Amino acid sequence: MHAKPSAGCEVIVSVHCDDLEEIDWSECELEPTRKVEVLAEGILEKRGFWNPSWKARYFVLDSRGRLFYYKSFWHRMANMPAGKIALTRDCSVSNVQQGDKFFIDLHVPANGRLVDRTFHFLASSQKIGQKW
Repeated sequence: MHAKPSAGCEVIVSVHCDDLEEIDWSECELEPTRKVEVLAEGILEKRGFWNPSWKARYFVLDSRGRLFYYKSFWHRMANMPAGKIALTRDCSVSNVQQGDKFFIDLHVPANGRLVDRTFHFLASSQKIGQKW
């Protein structure tokens, strides 16, 4: 039998699978009565891992330290992220401005994964880059 979330736990679940098994609420990351807030959102370019070209993505940083990215604003509205980066205290950020371009590098240590990962972002201006 699966445990249910407590009365004060606001749960929003979005599923994009055809074959859905019952959700095991005992592994629910949600903390009761803590509302997740959006800290920043907007468009940045992201350099791909497998394909190193730059692509515009819509990013959302929430109060839980999760950075979601979407192919477009419309994918954001449909809650269809292309990916998620879990930020921890061990992550580091470096910024470099070259001419009118503002680059942001986010280094995420392995923490249980096989390898460290560095994400490369490009903001359209210094003001937007510093917001992130």
